[in-house]
Amino acid sequence: MAIYRTLTDGNPTTDVILPDAVLDFLDRPGAGAAKNNQSIVISVGKGANRCLLTGDMQFAEAEVEGLENEMAALLDHVVEAGPYAFIKLPHHASYNAFEEHVLSRFPDTRFFGMSTGRNGAAHPNPKVLRLLRNSSNPLIWARTDKNGQFTVDVSRGQVRISITEGELSDPQPKPRDELVLEPATAISTVTMPAGPPPASLGGNPTSGMAASQLPADAILEITAKIPALLKRVTITVDIEQNTVGAVSASDDMTKRYLGNRRVLPRLLFLTDPQRLRRKIGDAGYDTARTMIEEGGSTLVEATGEEATFTKIRNSATGVKGVVILGDYNVVPALIYDVLPPDLRDRVSANSDPDRFVVWSDQRYGDVDGDGLGELPVSRIPDCSSAAFLLGCLTAEDNRTTPIKFASRNAERPFADNVFRRLGGRGQMLVSGPDDFGNVRTGHFDARQLYFMLHGSDTDGTRFWGEDDGGAVEAVNLTNFAGAIKAHGATVLTGCCWGALTVQEIATRASDHWAVTPRTVASSLALRFLELGALAYVGCTGAHYSPLDGQLNFFGEPIHRSFWTAFAAGAAPAQALFQAKQAYIRDMPHGRVTAPEWAIEYKILRQFTCLGLGW
Repeated sequence: MAIYRTLTDGNPTTDVILPDAVLDFLDRPGAGAAKNNQSIVISVGKGANRCLLTGDMQFAEAEVEGLENEMAALLDHVVEAGPYAFIKLPHHASYNAFEEHVLSRFPDTRFFGMSTGRNGAAHPNPKVLRLLRNSSNPLIWARTDKNGQFTVDVSRGQVRISITEGELSDPQPKPRDELVLEPATAISTVTMPAGPPPASLGGNPTSGMAASQLPADAILEITAKIPALLKRVTITVDIEQNTVGAVSASDDMTKRYLGNRRVLPRLLFLTDPQRLRRKIGDAGYDTARTMIEEGGSTLVEATGEEATFTKIRNSATGVKGVVILGDYNVVPALIYDVLPPDLRDRVSANSDPDRFVVWSDQRYGDVDGDGLGELPVSRIPDCSSAAFLLGCLTAEDNRTTPIKFASRNAERPFADNVFRRLGGRGQMLVSGPDDFGNVRTGHFDARQLYFMLHGSDTDGTRFWGEDDGGAVEAVNLTNFAGAIKAHGATVLTGCCWGALTVQEIATRASDHWAVTPRTVASSLALRFLELGALAYVGCTGAHYSPLDGQLNFFGEPIHRSFWTAFAAGAAPAQALFQAKQAYIRDMPHGRVTAPEWAIEYKILRQFTCLGLGW
């Protein structure tokens, strides 16, 4: 019964340093991992013909606090019941279900299967595919997204896999754009748009014409001649990662301007040119560089940590902020230990889902070489798309439009007071009883948006609230359907991992390059930016917020200070920086225990600004 409660509640029941009264402040639902880990694991057949069906069991990462020992014991029991001639990989071959240490437990198995949909780039996980491909013991696998329906016959220890399409053991990750035409015609035409409180903000950082040559509004028509006898044809469209490239500087109709011609302070833009060019194309990169230089700012091009920080220091005179161009695999975020050594010695790492380690960009604001950040920092992800990156660079600032919108968890009433600090008129939904069905198309037309909900490290497409019946889905990507605009909007989220732009949380990354960037199809944050948001501010780790009492600790002060600074005229990146400075001043906000201090340190370090932010 204790294990079942751990699964369904998402909270540990034993061996936890943080008391239950503190864990209640955690802003995550825990529903996804908890449900996955209730899967039924089945062994079919006997002896040399035995097969293993694993459901959605998360053998690699349980992601339910306190369940690690039980999961390890379950895996031991499953291994002891083997060996297996064939294994269906758990949880659609997700990163949290299968990794090297799990594969090593089944050394006698050579045949595997994956049940995955044709949509959704996260399944199967590219790292799982690389693991199977690079195994020293040659492995054979089938996957439903590439091989369609397949059958597995096991007789006398021999395995035969029959597939309906594709090739066995296909290691290629899903492409970003894939069209499946069924049934095929002779000719198919596809037309598509191309200790004491810290003294600063530092811490412990541990073919043919390429699409990149096309103007932004170009239409690319693709004609494919397909044999009529084929039953199913998959067409993969790879247009330089869907980039939109440079346009003629003399063409006033298509010329792009940094900040949409707004007067911006002098900013320092930072990127690795080789890595970014590979992702968005030469023309897209050159357009971005021209925009930045003509806008009066500086583009620092650097490769390698030492060169990067040296160039930042040499170029920072007179600049007001730093803007990073590219995903984490272009300019890496830092894996950041938020706790001072003496405090880490007093708090169990296992008591926080991130082990008090988060992704952080703040050190790129270090202009004097002391390892601390003196300038506001924002990051524009690239999403392997020049159109996306250039769109963020041209973002407007529509703060004068007096419209606001918010959605909060019913268990977080403190957000009402924060919402009142947003200028203008608007509505706050309370989830529950409200859910994503109450979110109208026009809500996202607001210029100030605030979400105080539950988030998930494994699902960036939705946020949750809660009621007496459990989790209530408050907002998701389906709410973006229709003619939604977010031009110039500023978004603040107090949701766990709400600004996580990679699949991996920091504590699970082997190094800062070992990341899998998310896309607009898997991230609310990136979708907001794609629609024209000026800034998206949120957390790269699990967030904590107050429930009752004075309501002025954990996440509340930084939310309140951000909107106060924003209302006074600060750009979003500046407002976040100022909110962190105010947070430092008042730490620990009346908190007295070591776990509470640890949470305050984490709140300070984990907030990040995505988008132009100026």
